[in-house]
Amino acid sequence: VLFRSSQGALICRCVLEEMNDHRVQTFISLAGPQMGVYGDTFFKSKFFPHAIQKLTKDEVYWLAYRHVIQEHLSVANIWRDPKHAKEFVQHNQFLPVYNGLRTSAPTLARYKRNFLRLNRTIFCVGSGSEYDGGIEPWQSAVWSYPDASGTFVPMEQTHEYSQDLFGL
Repeated sequence: VLFRSSQGALICRCVLEEMNDHRVQTFISLAGPQMGVYGDTFFKSKFFPHAIQKLTKDEVYWLAYRHVIQEHLSVANIWRDPKHAKEFVQHNQFLPVYNGLRTSAPTLARYKRNFLRLNRTIFCVGSGSEYDGGIEPWQSAVWSYPDASGTFVPMEQTHEYSQDLFGL
């Protein structure tokens, strides 16, 4: 059993996709931002420079999708601005690859095969309207995400699920 929370849960899921020889049978993700993060309060943490804390979610994308930021700030690799979906797929170096949005067919087949080696996957998250310092939006942990209008798309209607990109 592999049991991780938050960004670690997302990273562990991606490692499982990469590993052709993993022997993990059950993967439990606790509040792992599987579909990314997006929200006004995410970058308000004291861990970020004051200049970044002042940015709104509508301003963060142009910084988060810059190559140098992708290379040096891990949370930029999980930033998914639904109003800038094209830029997310083109410039985010991590999440679009492992969610199958920008992956070659042979690699995608390998990710899917490795993910399906799991006997059981469990994706858990608390729900609520207030940001608790974890992931934002919380629905990302259970494969839902807002579209450009802010309406949440259920997992079954996401591109990742409907196209069966890696074994959901």
